[in-house]
Amino acid sequence: MIEQQGNPVTFQAHYKKDGEGVTGLTVTVDVWEFPHSGGASEIVSAGNATEAGDGLYYYKLAAGSVDAEAEYTAVFKSAGDVDEAHLAAVWAVGRAGVEHLDASIQTVDTVADAIQAKTDNLPASPAATGAAMTLTAAYDAAKTAAAAGAEMDLVDAPNSTAVAAIQSGLATAVSIAALPQAVWEYTTRTLTSLSALVSSIATAVWAATTRTLTQSAASVTAAVAGTSVSVQQATTWSVSLTGLGSLAGRDNLVLMVKEQLGDADADAILWVDEDAGLIRVNGAGDQTAGKATLVVDDEDAGDITLTVSSDITAGIAVMAGMVYDVKALKDGDPIDEDWAASGVGTWNVTGIVTRAIS
Repeated sequence: MIEQQGNPVTFQAHYKKDGEGVTGLTVTVDVWEFPHSGGASEIVSAGNATEAGDGLYYYKLAAGSVDAEAEYTAVFKSAGDVDEAHLAAVWAVGRAGVEHLDASIQTVDTVADAIQAKTDNLPASPAATGAAMTLTAAYDAAKTAAAAGAEMDLVDAPNSTAVAAIQSGLATAVSIAALPQAVWEYTTRTLTSLSALVSSIATAVWAATTRTLTQSAASVTAAVAGTSVSVQQATTWSVSLTGLGSLAGRDNLVLMVKEQLGDADADAILWVDEDAGLIRVNGAGDQTAGKATLVVDDEDAGDITLTVSSDITAGIAVMAGMVYDVKALKDGDPIDEDWAASGVGTWNVTGIVTRAIS
């Protein structure tokens, strides 16, 4: 979940036993702050959670404690008879340009008001819808010159008087070449500055320094802050991790996501290999290798990019507070493997609203 800095956030946890909510528990909460600049600190220890009902418990972190652009993770703890004693909940603060929304929406309102102020002045002249056409004296003269019952044939037998009258009328009108100038010089026209108004909207959006969604809706770039990664379920993941340290001389590179520390590699939520591609998803092997890639962009700096296709991420559950690391195998010694941890942190998967359109 996403919120702006300086607003309170409410963490929620659902305790169950054999699939049913458990009530009457004593639940405490520890809250950790993971700033975007890196590091972590515990800002609440053993806070008291409040029971809502049906096994739901919540803890409200005051606005004064939400004082940084960071991920805030609450760990709910209970000694009761439940399926899982510790449950985690995450709030992302200051992500995806949230702090710029108020200013951007205000800009749109201002532009809309400016357009309305101009369009309200559009005149009904030169003719309202359904108004009758009034002919000039020249056309009246042409009509009078024709004999009663006579047909006007301007192709095979043109009436010279009628033709002269029509030509005279045309001569008094604005020429075709002058029409654009006449339109744009009309004093009550309203849309002369539309281009500038639209441009100002684009400028306001792209000037927001923390914008993250620069690509299509089919592929949502991960929000990476320090060592914390936040991605969205059922979208193509593109996660760029930079500054991991030199990867030169490696034999292979692996990125692995697990539900918690201590899980076996075979139970990994996601396992992607630089050479072999996709290895495991939700603990299951026999995957299509090309559904995920791990590419080294700069081996000296340690910059890498993970890409996972949307049909794979659709099967990964929404969950906060998972763990991941990136490891490089060097020297290729199968007996004494020199695995060097290049990056380690938390991995969060958020939900998506629309999954398919038919």
